[in-house]
Formats: sequence, structure tokens, C-alpha cells
Amino acid sequence: MKIICPEHNGILRLPVNYFNERDVVLNIVVECPVCDDEVLIDGVFDFDAKGMGRLQEIEEFA
Repeated sequence: MKIICPEHNGILRLPVNYFNERDVVLNIVVECPVCDDEVLIDGVFDFDAKGMGRLQEIEEFA
């Protein structure tokens, strides 16, 4: 599974696999291969058939 690094826009490879999944809640820390720092991945993601995750914006309901 891959996600774009929120700090460097590089591709982070995550140790879990989701394909064609929607509304996956993630809250994990991974090491960024670009800077070797730990990055917090926190949010709701949709994954395509290739396992690429896209962060979804959550709308607040009043």
C-alpha cells in the first residue's frame, strides 16, 4: 500500500494492504525514505486498484 508523504510528497510504502477500499481510517507512524524521519499518517483514505491511498476530507455535519 502506498501513500504520498504529507511532508515531502514522496511515496511511503505502508506495511498493510488495501485495494479498492474506501473510508479506511489510518493512524500510524512510518519512516519516510526521503528524509529518514518518522511521519504520522492520520486520516481517512480511499485506495485504488493499485493500492495508492488518497486522503479524504471529512465534512462536519451541523
